[in-house]
Amino acid sequence: MLIGASIPCGIMNSHDFDGQFRDFLLDIEEVSEQTVATYFRDFRAIAYFAMDEGILKQRHITVKSVDSGIKNIYSDSEIAQLLKQPSSSASFVEMRNWAVINWILATGNRAKTIVNIKITDIDFEENMIDTKMQGGKMMRSIQEIKLVYETGEELLPGFSQDFPYIASRAELEKYIEPAVPWHWHRTVELFYMESGTLEYTTPNEKWVFPAGSGGFVNSNVLHSSKVVPSENATVQLLHLFEPELLSGRQMEQIEGKYIRPLTTESGVEMIPLFSDDVKQNKILQKIRSAFDLNEDSWGYEFELRQQLTEIWLALLDIVRPSIASASPNNYANEKLKTMMRYIHTHFTETISVDQLAKEAHISKRVCFRLFRENLHISPLEYMTEYRLRKAYQQLVETDTSITQIAYTCGLGSSSYFGKLFKAHFNCTPAQFRKEWHDRNSNTHK
Repeated sequence: MLIGASIPCGIMNSHDFDGQFRDFLLDIEEVSEQTVATYFRDFRAIAYFAMDEGILKQRHITVKSVDSGIKNIYSDSEIAQLLKQPSSSASFVEMRNWAVINWILATGNRAKTIVNIKITDIDFEENMIDTKMQGGKMMRSIQEIKLVYETGEELLPGFSQDFPYIASRAELEKYIEPAVPWHWHRTVELFYMESGTLEYTTPNEKWVFPAGSGGFVNSNVLHSSKVVPSENATVQLLHLFEPELLSGRQMEQIEGKYIRPLTTESGVEMIPLFSDDVKQNKILQKIRSAFDLNEDSWGYEFELRQQLTEIWLALLDIVRPSIASASPNNYANEKLKTMMRYIHTHFTETISVDQLAKEAHISKRVCFRLFRENLHISPLEYMTEYRLRKAYQQLVETDTSITQIAYTCGLGSSSYFGKLFKAHFNCTPAQFRKEWHDRNSNTHK
């Protein structure tokens, strides 16, 4: 409230209290309409108490809604000054403020989120920070994807069979490469694009998801994604869960009637959802609002399962007309995964297409066809891309020489490795390692 000012009792009992109180505030000091409304709300609580005690006459006090107007924003030069790293002689407060400002601009977290972070929330090995956000929901802020070495299945840190669900916030520009390679996971995936644009590819289709859109990726479906360059950072919110979370482990009737028709019998790889469709937008809003549930609240697990069940039924309703005519291509899916597993475990060796085909018990011609029709690249191109991904991981995570990395990743000589690397990443392995280490060291200073 106002300091050094008192409100005359005569005004408090006046029939024109609202108008006189406003004039009183404006006489005391220069305040905005927004501030006047705030003072009204503060005083209203006290006034209603005084009315109950018989000190003031009973009356209704109305707080007028006020247009907050356009808020002042920082100029580009002011933002640059805020982001400027303090000198080594700067005080702790200056360094702390600089770190917090960088965090807020990079993640969109509120200051309250940062204040609540504990040392136990930081996972240095996985390069992740658990943050309480979105209504108290524990979400993993992830800046890289990790795959099971032998299979290509995505690792899901923090996932537990006791309650098979996790929520993640993926910041794709912070990945080593702003893309997610071909992979799969037993969980289903519901995602919402908070900002930026992401392109998804499955064996049979390709979709582009702008901010405000989202979708469903089915269990065990091969898929990849990459950032579509835009002015905004690409941030994706994800629900990952096993379908039995909804059906229960021994509810065969629910499993057979509602779960399997979508996961294993439909042939559905992905269900894209866009906000310009009224029905799809309702599902998107449910996906988004599920992130706002408070994990610490009583009954959270039931509330989450209820929301996910409502989303599931809405998705099933979308695809039901086409389920009867759908024919899931499990043959191609399983053969591809078999060959991908072989590449993932033998990439350091020389691998021929004949070996791949033999491993999957198919002909060489079928091997080429499956890769082309489903992953849209040849078997040799997939091998090269996988070896390059393993190589840039070693460039980032180890001090191993470039010559040794080329050899251990099955890429031959360092000169041939250099040509391949530059063709894919527009820089040499040495340049990439230096730029990554420089960026990483600046982030942690």
